[in-house]
Amino acid sequence: MSTKKELILDEKGEAYGVKFTFDNGNAFAADLTELPPAIYQRLAVHGLSQKLGDSYAGASGKGMSNDDIEQGVIDLYTALQNGSFGTGRTSTGGKLYLAFTRWAMENGKTVAEASDVFRAMSDDDKKELRKAAPIKAELAKIEAERAEALAAAADEADADDLTAKYF
Repeated sequence: MSTKKELILDEKGEAYGVKFTFDNGNAFAADLTELPPAIYQRLAVHGLSQKLGDSYAGASGKGMSNDDIEQGVIDLYTALQNGSFGTGRTSTGGKLYLAFTRWAMENGKTVAEASDVFRAMSDDDKKELRKAAPIKAELAKIEAERAEALAAAADEADADDLTAKYF
């Protein structure tokens, strides 16, 4: 299935709805301005919950501590209060982003500060960053943590069940 979603924007570039285009070519537009205020409010709270929750989704598998996760939620909420929707868990660069963020936090920066700096980097800057010794060390730690997590998960998996399922 390849249903496509896109924001509906007004002339100022502000989103006010979502357009769904289905596999058969039909489209449906959901316009927030057509909803009752109570539903609008519930959608806003749901969206806030999702946005903040997405900021740490999968974090435990990426070696982030509870303190890191808590700080990330707080930093994201602060960014939202300041009018920035884009700070938080986004497609920022995977392991390199995580390594940079960890290093930045070890040096007194917040997740939001690290995210902003990382997003502002050019691809060439990121290539250079990957070569820096402190980042290389963090990347190695991340790889080791992931390998350990995969090994632990493999230990828990029932090989007979996997064999029966796939072969």
